[in-house]
Amino acid sequence: MADRNRKEQIIDKAVGLFAELGYYKTTTAMVAKAVGVTQPYVFHFF
Repeated sequence: MADRNRKEQIIDKAVGLFAELGYYKTTTAMVAKAVGVTQPYVFHFF
């Protein structure tokens, strides 16, 4: 269940960054930093 909540947090932050910066300018590193996790952790879910 905690993993599911974390995945939802990642998605929410990513969507916000996509809206702000655009899909192609948003990196997984930016998403990871916004969520407070590492980039490999983001890849774990996707």
